[in-house]
Amino acid sequence: MHIPEYINAIASGNDEDALRIIYDNNPLPEMCGKVCTRRCEDVCAIQVRGEAVAIRWLKRYATETAENADIIKEIVNPDIKEPNGKTIGIIGAGPAGLTAGYYLALKGFDVTIYEAKSKAGGMTMYGIPKYRLPLESLDKQIGYMESIGVKIKYNTRVGKEIQFDEIYNKYDALFMGIGFEKPWTLGMTGENLKGSMQAVTYLEQINDGQTVDIGNKVVVIGGGNVAIDAARVAKRHGAEVTILYRRRVVDMPADWEEIEGAEDEDVIITPQGIPLEIIGDDKGNAIKIKFAMAEMVPDDKGGRPRPVQIEGSETEMDVTCVIGAIGQEADYSFLTDEIKGKLELKRGRIVTNDDMQSTVEKIFAGGDSVNSTADAISAIADGYRAVKGIEKFLLK
Repeated sequence: MHIPEYINAIASGNDEDALRIIYDNNPLPEMCGKVCTRRCEDVCAIQVRGEAVAIRWLKRYATETAENADIIKEIVNPDIKEPNGKTIGIIGAGPAGLTAGYYLALKGFDVTIYEAKSKAGGMTMYGIPKYRLPLESLDKQIGYMESIGVKIKYNTRVGKEIQFDEIYNKYDALFMGIGFEKPWTLGMTGENLKGSMQAVTYLEQINDGQTVDIGNKVVVIGGGNVAIDAARVAKRHGAEVTILYRRRVVDMPADWEEIEGAEDEDVIITPQGIPLEIIGDDKGNAIKIKFAMAEMVPDDKGGRPRPVQIEGSETEMDVTCVIGAIGQEADYSFLTDEIKGKLELKRGRIVTNDDMQSTVEKIFAGGDSVNSTADAISAIADGYRAVKGIEKFLLK
């Protein structure tokens, strides 16, 4: 990611050089500067002397110096190759699809991205709250990509507005960056009551500018970043919010700074709470959640302790809304039966080689539907690798 190089440019006062260096292999750097999980800082060697280098904030600083798409293009001054006659169809305008589209377009490929929604960005657009990633920031970065030749067909869901077969037969290669946008259900009595919803649906509706009635007493079930985001957004909309998580706080997969942020905003975290049932009134509205407390039992195989319900610990809490955030999966329903039979999946994810090429020769894939890291920077890396794989496949 050229991290030492752009840090040196910033330290030398050469902000434009820093921006050019960053864009060499990351077309969504301002997004990363705001919401990256910054795993690199966790292993920063400088920590032996104190704190890690603030890589994310430095990237944010450099990218925010370019105020709009035109300025980005002027500073980066991308080298766009002559058309090579090859066409690429991309399904999904999330970080992986956008990255693949950007670098393929620079290399002379004719690129078209099919996006089901009215805005590009995938979960970074519809899943991350706007207090963390403002809309204008994403629009600026995507506008720059479109200015160098990336075509995006919005409101075009594959399998509905256009069939997969048409795309498959039209292009020389496909890249699928479809993400994990289909939420898991809670699998408990009462989850179909009015006032029970999924976190990804709630966040998408809020980010789309819709008004969502959650009342004044919300319980969020889950312990990941999506659960934290839903809780903090609900808090900002005036509700008293409790997060119910079946394990300990230390076991929560959410980023520690997001957990601390939620606690600072008076979100109540109830660890070792196992949800049992959502209780409704005679009008079909959720009015209570029943849950039990758990004790943590050591795993005989050496894994993390597992929660076991404590007998007699059941209790009920008043609610106006219950938001489930226990995970998501990919939706492959748009694929034809023939492709489904050839495309190898493992634990719900597409199996690829090092070039991000699937078991269907002309289909490449990346992002959450391929790797389990489940963050934007990993999706960007997948898209970047896929560009090299597609070049190898089509220009060999």
